[in-house]
Amino acid sequence: ALPICIYFEISLPLAERRSVIAHELGHAHYGHDCTTPSSERQANTYAATLLVDTEWYAELESINHDAEWIADEMNVAPYVIIDYRHLCLQRIGQSTYTRPRMGVGQWLHRALAG
Repeated sequence: ALPICIYFEISLPLAERRSVIAHELGHAHYGHDCTTPSSERQANTYAATLLVDTEWYAELESINHDAEWIADEMNVAPYVIIDYRHLCLQRIGQSTYTRPRMGVGQWLHRALAG
């Protein structure tokens, strides 16, 4: 296999660099060779899962729900937090589930609002 090169603007702030690199690693992980809505969603999910620690996120969200504040605390771009909420969380009633999978043990984490 050929080595994979990821290009990014070195002058980007650290949080943005981390976020861009994680997104591009998602493309590499899934072997994407072109940009489609599906490949972008996969890369966004990969980056959010890679950069957002579930337990730390829950702790921060219990303090302040603002995506920009949480992103600043986690040293990621705000869109990573927005993607994490949209692509990796499922809220059902008073419960929040993370990283849905199919089959037995479908949810990696479950937290109750309270």
